[in-house]
Amino acid sequence: MSALRTIRQFVPAVYPRDAVGGQVLRLSRELGLRGFDAPVFVEETRPETAAHTRPVSTLGPVDPHAVNVYHMATGSAVVETLIARSEPLVTVHHNLTPLELMAPWDPEQVHQLTLARRQLESLARSSRLGIGDSEYNRLELERLGFASTAVAPIVFDPPSVSRAEHSGGRNSEVVLFVGRIAPNKAQHDLIKAIALLVQQRPSVQLRLVGASASDRYKTALERMVAGLDLARNVVFVGPVDDAQLEVEYAQADVLCCLSDHEGFGVPLIEAMARRLPVVAYASSAVPETVDGAALLLPVKDPATVSTALDRVLGSPELAASLAAAGSRRAEAFSADRAVDAFLAALELLDAVTSEDAL
Repeated sequence: MSALRTIRQFVPAVYPRDAVGGQVLRLSRELGLRGFDAPVFVEETRPETAAHTRPVSTLGPVDPHAVNVYHMATGSAVVETLIARSEPLVTVHHNLTPLELMAPWDPEQVHQLTLARRQLESLARSSRLGIGDSEYNRLELERLGFASTAVAPIVFDPPSVSRAEHSGGRNSEVVLFVGRIAPNKAQHDLIKAIALLVQQRPSVQLRLVGASASDRYKTALERMVAGLDLARNVVFVGPVDDAQLEVEYAQADVLCCLSDHEGFGVPLIEAMARRLPVVAYASSAVPETVDGAALLLPVKDPATVSTALDRVLGSPELAASLAAAGSRRAEAFSADRAVDAFLAALELLDAVTSEDAL
């Protein structure tokens, strides 16, 4: 789109340490550096990020030199607003948690996810382009019938400090997980694996970093920890700021992800960029994201996971090999490469427009 000057991004809200919100802000920053007007519009203004966003209510008249980009991760009234406008509409799909993973735990989230899936179907009919931040997500857009699809990965900021600057300070071996406390993240499977691992490594500690997205699920996890007598081995760290997150990565020995569903998996790249070995269950987009740079598990029963973690913790050679492979993989997600892919995807709008004119 040679006349394109403004790339507006839309998201329901931007929360601190939220993967989608962080992606939106980083993409806005990088597009601005390339000369685009790249505002971020939100349905709900959050005080922590208000300086970087604008209310949707302030959206002006139709701009013939603009494109509207909606980031789909949950349902929102913003969708209907964008569908009603005449600017080209692009949907960036970050994927939606499967309903069956949330249904036993959170009926309200099931309602929101059901709404989001209906809206995604509407966006398939109204968008000129669908972008997945992984091939896994792009394929879902293709199945839904988007006119044109492409992949543009997450815009990723490299670590501001090295792990060495924060290393030390703990006497135990640390298994780290970063992400929301939510059923699809499967922290219960991590806890089961740790219950076996402590038999070999009594001082090992699992640190769960992230805010709770389901009170019922977190309560069940806490009861599991108590029932397995793991209070000294499992720590619910909760949400952290960027500085504390760097400390968590630096003082960990391995990141372990057993999620049943990931549309991308930002913490996997964050860990690899910090040369932290990664052990992960090969579900959804995870194999694509790590691309051979992690110890991938085809199953995640407690014995398999415990054995894999024991191998990494007990072998400096294996840990170093995974760290080196992860560091190389993280380089593929530089901001320049991600923005190049995003802008290349937008060029497909010209092709779609030409086909519509025939």
